[in-house]
Amino acid sequence: MDAEGMLNDGLWQARRRNMFVLLSTTLAIVGTRFLWWQVLPLHLRSLGATDAQVGTVFTVMLLLGPMQLVGGLVSDRMGRRYAIAIPSLVLVPALMGGVLARHWLWMGLSIWSIGVIAAIQQPGFQALLAESATDSDRGRVFGAFYTTTAMASLLGPAVGAALLPVIGIRGLIGINASSALAAGLARLLLLREGPFAAVTGRSRAIPARLILRNRMMRRLIIVNSLYLLLLSLTTQGPFVALHAADSLAMQAQAILVLFTAGGVGAMLAALAGGGLADRLGGRRSSAVFLLLHALLLTIWAALRLPGPLSYALFVTSWVAAQAGMVGYASWYSAFAPTAIRGRVLGLVGAVATAFSALGPQVGAWLRESSRTLVAGMPGSPAWADRVASGTPFVMALVVAIVLGVLIVRMPGRQDQTGAALGQPPAGPPSAR
Repeated sequence: MDAEGMLNDGLWQARRRNMFVLLSTTLAIVGTRFLWWQVLPLHLRSLGATDAQVGTVFTVMLLLGPMQLVGGLVSDRMGRRYAIAIPSLVLVPALMGGVLARHWLWMGLSIWSIGVIAAIQQPGFQALLAESATDSDRGRVFGAFYTTTAMASLLGPAVGAALLPVIGIRGLIGINASSALAAGLARLLLLREGPFAAVTGRSRAIPARLILRNRMMRRLIIVNSLYLLLLSLTTQGPFVALHAADSLAMQAQAILVLFTAGGVGAMLAALAGGGLADRLGGRRSSAVFLLLHALLLTIWAALRLPGPLSYALFVTSWVAAQAGMVGYASWYSAFAPTAIRGRVLGLVGAVATAFSALGPQVGAWLRESSRTLVAGMPGSPAWADRVASGTPFVMALVVAIVLGVLIVRMPGRQDQTGAALGQPPAGPPSAR
């Protein structure tokens, strides 16, 4: 085998090992986090928190997203491996603080520490995941990652429900801390840098102000802000459960079954979505599937279909959402050149996270205002309240249309640092 062949084989081996380490450790950390995360509000109550104080804990958690700026800088200066492994290890004392907490405020401090750690870790994680794939298989790589996280979010609560009566929530948090320690050590010892290792120190020193001056990067911030806003109105927002309870007369158990069915469909869709992203291109597949997700969810909200049809429509919407998220991640995470990828992902993620926090607030105002208006109209038909309750999904549909247009109009991934900073690219942009 010639030198070039040996180099290519070495890169392939490193990418395969990185993927195995990232996926297995993610399954361990996320799976054990979901042992206890869903019952955290009840635990905060047991520690003396009021409902308003429980809400404050989660609101502050969301506001910590801009710490991705620090994470992006750390990722580009220290390397992806350290930006992933060290926060994983720091997660251990943060979780042990939750084990020892006897007051809701101390538990809140533990949760906020976890939020800071997650935000700092995210840009480097996204960057290494993108750099552990090639242009031809990036969709399948992200499909495998989303399948792993979906599996963890499904299995974690089931195992947690079985263990909770035996060891209590503090025991579950302790298991999470143990898995974080093992995963952090595995990441530190086994992960290898991707193409970032070959980037010169001079390229890594590009100041952030040059990134913001570039028109493509500013457009990327707008696109990602709309993307996270869409998710805050649908999959990550409170409006599905509220609409199901208020307008579709679904009980709590039926709502849990609804989300479980949607989660199973999403998990099965992740790998298929990765293959479609590789065939159609991440931009095109994400635009189509995210629009389909919002459209189907709006129809589900407006029509009170019989049980099986309602579940089928909801699950199809969730499948489209998962396929769209995989396609989006496959092009977004690799859009910026290697030298500044961490800072771009951190900067874009920080701004977009803050913007998306408007979604639940605006959606709630829109929903309540519409329902109040409909209730005050004499002789208002029953379907009018359903439509009013589903107005956040209509807003999501509008956002999805605008987002789809902007995504398709974005250029392909730019591989050259100069191209990303406003200089003419050395060649045609890639198809991704």
